[in-house]
Amino acid sequence: MGEFLSRFVDIVSRSMFTDTTVKTSQGPTLADATVKALEDWRSAEQCFNLVNDPDLVDHAIYTIEASRKRYIYLLHRLRQGCDPSSRVY
Repeated sequence: MGEFLSRFVDIVSRSMFTDTTVKTSQGPTLADATVKALEDWRSAEQCFNLVNDPDLVDHAIYTIEASRKRYIYLLHRLRQGCDPSSRVY
């Protein structure tokens, strides 16, 4: 159980505290936000594969869906022809 919890905490902390965006007061670019959204989606799926508590499973599913929808939204904006260097926030 200790190894499982350690791996789980490691994956969650990496996804929450890893910042791949450019540090500006205006927020990340659309391209950076799209890459980060994909990383968040993959990280959420990894967390789902590690949990077995029913409450954590529900949380993991919610996180997967939220991160998937954010990625699809940002990808859709890129495909519509939005400038990849434009700011998201």
